Amino acid sequence: MLLRFGFLILLLGVSACQDSHEPAPNPNAGPEVSATNARGAGPITSLDGVSRWRASVNGTAIRVRVARTRSAHFKGLSGVKLDSDEGMFFMYGTKTVRGFWMKGCVVGLDIAWLTDDLKVLTVDTLAAPGPKTTDATMPRASAPEPVRYVLEMPAGWFARHGMGVGARVSVPAKLLRKKAD
Repeated sequence: MLLRFGFLILLLGVSACQDSHEPAPNPNAGPEVSATNARGAGPITSLDGVSRWRASVNGTAIRVRVARTRSAHFKGLSGVKLDSDEGMFFMYGTKTVRGFWMKGCVVGLDIAWLTDDLKVLTVDTLAAPGPKTTDATMPRASAPEPVRYVLEMPAGWFARHGMGVGARVSVPAKLLRKKAD
C-alpha cells in the first residue's frame, strides 16, 4: 500500500512539473520540437539544438538562423549544410555597404541584399569554394548600397521560386525588435 501511495505521489509530482499551457513536444513530428514555437511566438529549437525562426519570402515559408552579433556575422553559414527551405537572416545595427565571402561554406548560397523594409535589392549567387580555392580566389559579393539586413538561402533558391528584385521578406516583428551589433 505504501508503495502504491509513493508511486501516486511521484506520478502527481511529475505531471505537476509540466507546463499546462503548452503541449508536450511530439517526438515523431519532425525536427521541430519546441512546443512554445508551434504558435510562431519565437525561434524553433530543432533536435540539432539550433534555433531557427519562421519567416517567408513573398509568402513562401522558410526557416532562418539569425546572425545579429559580430561573432555570428563572422561565422555565418561556414561549415553548415542547409535544408532546402533554410537560410540565415543577418541583422546589423547600422547600414553600410557589406561584403560577404564564402570562406568555410560547404554549400553555394544566394545572398539577398535587403532594404530597411525587407525588400530584395538584388540577389548574388555564389558557389561553394572548392578544395583548392585560396583566400584570393574565394567567391565574394558586395551589397549594391548600404544595407542593414541580408538573407542567405541555398544557391538557386530565389530562381527556383521565381523571385528576385522586389521580393518581400517577412520575419516576426519580435525578431526585428531585438538589438543587433
